Amino acid sequence: MLSQPLIITLYQGVKVLGCVNRLELLWNEFDNHGYMTLYAEDHPTTNTFNERFHGFEIPPTAHYMRPFWLAAEHSKQSHCLGMM
Repeated sequence: MLSQPLIITLYQGVKVLGCVNRLELLWNEFDNHGYMTLYAEDHPTTNTFNERFHGFEIPPTAHYMRPFWLAAEHSKQSHCLGMM
């Protein structure tokens, strides 16, 4: 079974050897038309573009949640974040 990242690169005909900022992803079109964009996944350590690729050099969307969730996961505070 092909993974989503592999399907994306095969579809676009791009061989990704590092960060994936150069891929033409749908949220780039929305950003070009003035929309605010957000990219977040369920778990910060295993997500689509960091599992087999090197992630993003620059944030891919206006609101990119991975840095926040990585920091929250390593935070010693247990207010409303992490495991309950």
